Amino acid sequence: MVWDIFRKDEKASGIQDEIEMMIRKIERFSPRRFKHERESYFYNYKILNQYVQPLLGLLIIISERKRVQSNEFDFIRRLFLKLKDFYDVRNKLSIDQAIADMSLKRKLKDLMLFFYENEKITMKDIDMALDINMLRRY
Repeated sequence: MVWDIFRKDEKASGIQDEIEMMIRKIERFSPRRFKHERESYFYNYKILNQYVQPLLGLLIIISERKRVQSNEFDFIRRLFLKLKDFYDVRNKLSIDQAIADMSLKRKLKDLMLFFYENEKITMKDIDMALDINMLRRY
């Protein structure tokens, strides 16, 4: 009896390739000193099936660094929604609950530091960007 336990799933391989491509793209501009944090808190989730799709969505937004410079608050809103999808895989949090969740906001602040070396962003900036009326438009 022969088992194909080492055969890769074609569909999963395609998504994994996209994730690897996004990681390479991000690593070209992200600060080297936070590489370990990016790997620990984000990239390592690529091995868990339930996180693959949300991780890809998050990495795609992160890789669009030109948006950070053009409209920072709009970018923070989009990033926050993808971060919520990533950490709330089962979609248990409403938008209102996510905005009130301080740990999610801290993770957003950490993400800005780890990927863009943005140490200037404050919780007040995040609160202003996550104004509920603006966020409901997305």
